[in-house]
Amino acid sequence: LDVSLDVETVSSGFYEWSATLRDSLGTEIDFDSGSATFSAESNSFILMFDGTLIGDNRVDGPYFVSDLLLYGAGESLVQSTGVYTTDTLLASQFESTLPPPTVSPSATPTVDPCNDPINFCGKSNKVQICHKGKKSRCVRSDKLDDYLNEGSSCGVCPNSNTSAKSQKNELFSR
Repeated sequence: LDVSLDVETVSSGFYEWSATLRDSLGTEIDFDSGSATFSAESNSFILMFDGTLIGDNRVDGPYFVSDLLLYGAGESLVQSTGVYTTDTLLASQFESTLPPPTVSPSATPTVDPCNDPINFCGKSNKVQICHKGKKSRCVRSDKLDDYLNEGSSCGVCPNSNTSAKSQKNELFSR
């Protein structure tokens, strides 16, 4: 990323400069410095920031040139902020040495049906189960393992159109 800056100097002579490039979050991305002989009038110089560092940073712009220091021929200028702001550039517009960000396919999070609140029956101590694949029922949570060990599963039976909540909320005890 090359940024050209114009400066008016009162005296001609040898000048040096340095500046920092920051992202939209204020993080320093790169630093550049240089030198040239200026005449006593309008001059310009170019700050060259490494585009790979911008791409590796992976934060979109705008980007800000700050911490400008320009000195020479008995003059000096220090400007911390507001030196230059780029257009809104995307970090992906710059080369990067990092591998592309991985985008995983939208996976449906796995929810344990025995702990899914949708399967809780009215009272906090009951869980909805599919009893032996035939009938949806609500059972006490302290008896849940017994039912699961006999072949029942948590949740509504696949062939059932009604949930256990719409049934009687029966309490099966052992």
